[in-house]
Amino acid sequence: MRTLTRGLTFAELKVPLYVVAVDVESGELVVLDRGGVADAVRASIAMPGLFVPKRLGGRLLVDGAVLASLPRLLALFAGKAHRLFL
Repeated sequence: MRTLTRGLTFAELKVPLYVVAVDVESGELVVLDRGGVADAVRASIAMPGLFVPKRLGGRLLVDGAVLASLPRLLALFAGKAHRLFL
């Protein structure tokens, strides 16, 4: 993943990116938009049963789709043009 993202951080991206995951311990939806992109994406693809959850920022994270679909996420950020959601 680091190779694909070239080690970029969110601050270095030209287009704002929001990566969504779920904290399996609290059930809370977590929007990742700081730090390393590779770590955030790795947490976001941790689908239970396929990938091990990713510990990041003191939270144990899995795929955001476990809790919220893309249309729901888009509604949370409605009106924010030029955004990328993953």
